[in-house]
Amino acid sequence: MFKNIFKRKRKAETSSLIDYETITLWTAGIKYESRIDSLMDCKIHEKVILERQPNNEIDTNAIHVKRKNGQSLGFIGKAKAQLLSTLLDNQNAEAVATIINLKCDSKKDNYGAKLSIRIKPEYMNIFVNSIDDIDYTFEVSSSNNLYLLIDCDEKTLNKVKKILFGNEIEIQYSGVSYSTSSNGKNYDWYIKLNNDEDQNRMQSILEASFPMLKVKSEKEFKNEYLEIQDEELNSLKSSNEVLIQENEKLNNKLNRIYRKVSQTETQFDKFCKLYLPNTDFIQDSHKILISEDIVDFSKAFSTLHKIENDSNYKGKPMKTLDKWFDTHFNTGIKDDGRIYFKRENNKTTILVSLKKNQTSDIKLLKKI
Repeated sequence: MFKNIFKRKRKAETSSLIDYETITLWTAGIKYESRIDSLMDCKIHEKVILERQPNNEIDTNAIHVKRKNGQSLGFIGKAKAQLLSTLLDNQNAEAVATIINLKCDSKKDNYGAKLSIRIKPEYMNIFVNSIDDIDYTFEVSSSNNLYLLIDCDEKTLNKVKKILFGNEIEIQYSGVSYSTSSNGKNYDWYIKLNNDEDQNRMQSILEASFPMLKVKSEKEFKNEYLEIQDEELNSLKSSNEVLIQENEKLNNKLNRIYRKVSQTETQFDKFCKLYLPNTDFIQDSHKILISEDIVDFSKAFSTLHKIENDSNYKGKPMKTLDKWFDTHFNTGIKDDGRIYFKRENNKTTILVSLKKNQTSDIKLLKKI
């Protein structure tokens, strides 16, 4: 009789010993209500309750995460709750989880609790196949020690260790990671490596073993490239806006100059008609007289006055042009001013120009 009782007790005990495996995930909705205050009181390795809420109006798969004192730490994210809720309902996952990491970064407004949840091994594929649950980075400590930080479940961590060992990469020791890495992320585990290990080689090994890592790496590179492109584009846009503004200012200034020049030409034209009423200026004579090429046009006007009012004033006859004469005047810089004139019927036709335009001026006078 005692023998049978002993056997039944042993059978009951062994049936309760299940070789569970673990998944890890961050809680969601931690910023609502007073959950951040509750989070600040939490400790690593603290046990929390996973409470199913099948009557939840928003999500019938809802899983509420609570401390043992009843304080809320938010919910399991919707996508993972859809997978985990059925396991909890059928007792294929434990309703008690363990906090393995905490985020309480007020500067970045980044909060959360990472949980380790035990499930029966035959249901592990549900999560492995549906979630790309691995990420990593290399970290060099202030004492120049090299660490591989990994974000994954415990089963994937063991797989990583086997892969490193198989590629003759020595692991000194490993454990749960509690601190934030230099890139601002929280990772589940750390692996202490020899300081002289080749990080590029290890990256290639990990990406070959976990294809999703290569996809993530390429995506991050693409995003970084696009960010650089965006920065360059924004910089070009800013530069372009500055150039547009500068161009607008220059155009306004140029328009003012044009208006001023136009007013000056008009006034100069009126002055010439009053001062030299019997003279017809052709081509760009007025523009030449007020151009930058002539620093002092008083000598030119002195000559023009003589041509109109002194019939005895003769210039040098032009060989190829009948009745045309030419004379020189000093521009205030050198003696390269030219005046071509012809008297007919009490009118004097005049072209004021410069020596450098002599060939084209003679062609024009021939046509006249």
